[in-house]
Amino acid sequence: MAKRNNDFFNQKKPWSVIKDKLLGYYLKPYFQKILLTKHPVTYVDCFAGAGKFNDGTDGSPLIALKVISDVLAQSKIANTEIKSCFIEAHHYDQLNKNLECYPNTQVVSGKFEKNIGKILRDNLHRNIFLYIDPYGVKELDFEFIGSLAKGSFYSMELLLNFNSVGFLRVAFKAFGIDFTNENDLLEEYDNSLPEPSACTITANKRR
Repeated sequence: MAKRNNDFFNQKKPWSVIKDKLLGYYLKPYFQKILLTKHPVTYVDCFAGAGKFNDGTDGSPLIALKVISDVLAQSKIANTEIKSCFIEAHHYDQLNKNLECYPNTQVVSGKFEKNIGKILRDNLHRNIFLYIDPYGVKELDFEFIGSLAKGSFYSMELLLNFNSVGFLRVAFKAFGIDFTNENDLLEEYDNSLPEPSACTITANKRR
């Protein structure tokens, strides 16, 4: 059964620890390499979450921003620019608070599929990195995701996480298999709650 998201960010699960480590390992060489193009970069976390778990561990937004800060501090390339955008439908306030000290960041309240089009249109002719880590499998519309690369970008990189547990749940249901006694590994974040009625955008510019 899908979990409600009220306590999802109380404590980081072991699978989330591994997933976020992989993100950090992926991003550092990507940014080091892409800056050599001397074209600006926009990093977009499409399902950003709260930014930090209640147990004090960083979520994907803070992991990415710390990598960006380190890469920019070490880069010898002139006029480097990396902007970051974080989309979150349900934990906007907490996310915005956790990211407020980082420059060149934009926090968007709302769902990925309703906001990504405008974000990409506002970032044409740049290097784009999309981190798509959906809470379940319902958001994985591959035709829609594939259409995102059709804009006029210098380059586009896509890191997509598949929720294998979500696929298992769908398969079990399709074959009529009873999994009412599943353990925590079969828990899934519930992203079905209504999104906020108003879309809020906060941008932190470089000081």
